[in-house]
Amino acid sequence: MPKIDFIPLIQYTFVYREKIKPYVRMTQKSKYKDPQALQYQTSQEAIGWSLKSQMTHNSYDTLPKKTPLMLAVWFSFPPKSNLHKADLGNLIKAVEDAAQGIVYPNDSWVDAHLSGRYVLENIDAYETIIKISTLPENMGHYELTATPKGLVWENPGPFISIP
Repeated sequence: MPKIDFIPLIQYTFVYREKIKPYVRMTQKSKYKDPQALQYQTSQEAIGWSLKSQMTHNSYDTLPKKTPLMLAVWFSFPPKSNLHKADLGNLIKAVEDAAQGIVYPNDSWVDAHLSGRYVLENIDAYETIIKISTLPENMGHYELTATPKGLVWENPGPFISIP
């Protein structure tokens, strides 16, 4: 089985050090009245400003349209936090939404996610590490494996369908 060390075409790294409000479903009407929706929108604005600032500081350009992407997000929580209070998928969606229009034009091009959450015992703060990488357009059938040295793409061979 051949192994290919995956080197992203482009990789951006961001750090956000505030609590993230998980994604909230809302209607056109509720987004102006529902307290949860208002908190989500406020959190989105704060994340967006942080991403814009880091884009400028690091001389990052908005990624081109129709570019396949991988979003990797690690959420760290301070001690005594309720780690499982928020759904991990909704936390990821909040980051994905906030980056849309700033880091990339459309989140529908995020083809892969890698994420995790954990408690930091030695730091009494929230910290989110966000990595956004471009992916090759024609990856074929590959499997992603996380290793201590980073991410490795493996091609297990042709996909075979057994009736």
